Amino acid sequence: RAYDFGARKFVVFNLPQAGCAPFFKRQNNGSCVDLLNEGSTLFNNALRPALENLSEDLPGFSFVYINTSGIINEIINDPTTY
Repeated sequence: RAYDFGARKFVVFNLPQAGCAPFFKRQNNGSCVDLLNEGSTLFNNALRPALENLSEDLPGFSFVYINTSGIINEIINDPTTY
């Protein structure tokens, strides 16, 4: 819809590992919920190719892809660095 109103440049963030969110970890005895993480991974694996297809199909469409998942995982795995 934004494209229809003239937007051509987009910033797109992938999903962090949802199953490692504090709420879900509390509900799962401190462990990540694998099923939710699998869903995040499936979405993330499909996102970039879908955006690349849009780049081919929509004149002028461009995007910047931000790997939110990688950034957040890095923070979770090495919090003292941050």
